[in-house]
Amino acid sequence: MKSFLVVSTLSAVVLLWASQTVFAQFAVGPKAGWSLSYVSNLDTTIRLNLGFSAGAQLDFIIKEWLSVQQDILFSQKGSQIHKGNQFKWENFYYVETTVLPKFVWSRENLSPFVSTGPYIGFLMLARFTQGDSRSREEGEIKLREDTRSMDYGWNFACGIHYKPIRIELRYGLGLRNYERYGSRWHTNRTVTVSLGYLFDFD
Repeated sequence: MKSFLVVSTLSAVVLLWASQTVFAQFAVGPKAGWSLSYVSNLDTTIRLNLGFSAGAQLDFIIKEWLSVQQDILFSQKGSQIHKGNQFKWENFYYVETTVLPKFVWSRENLSPFVSTGPYIGFLMLARFTQGDSRSREEGEIKLREDTRSMDYGWNFACGIHYKPIRIELRYGLGLRNYERYGSRWHTNRTVTVSLGYLFDFD
C-alpha cells in the first residue's frame, strides 16, 4: 500500500509540475456520468449497482499526441447482493482524484484517445439497505465502521474528444480490500460512462 501511494503521489507531482512549468496550454471543465459497479469475490448472486460520478477535469497538453488528465470526482460505488429472497444493497461514496497520462490521435476537432493511471478515493459516506420481500432495514454507522476510509486502484479509459465535448468510457480496477475486517479480499470494480465539457486556455 505504501509503495503504491508513494509512486502515485510522485507521479502526480512530477507530471503536473512538468506540465505547468514547461507547457502553457491546458483545458478545464466539468464532467458527469453514470456508473455500474460491483464487488469482487462474493459468494452470493451479485447484480450491478447503478451509480453516478460528477466533478471537474483538468488537462495539461504536453504534445499534440500526449496530455495528462487529472480528475477530482464525487463517485458512487457498491453492489447489489442477492441470496434467495434476501437482498442487500451497499453504496460507498468517495471523493476521488486521478492522474491519467493520455495518448491522443488528433484529427482536427475529432480526437480519439486512450489513457491509464492510478486513482485514490477517500470515503465520505457508506450506506446499506437490506431485507427481504416483507421488510427492509437501512443503516450507515456500522457499514462506515467496517469500511476502510481510503480506496485506491487503477483506471483504464478510452473515448472521443470532439471540441469542446468529451465522451469517455472508464474501467476502475480496485486494488485494496475495502473491508476493515474479514479474511476475504473484496475490491470495488466500476465501469463509468461520462460526458464532459472543456474550456481551452493557451
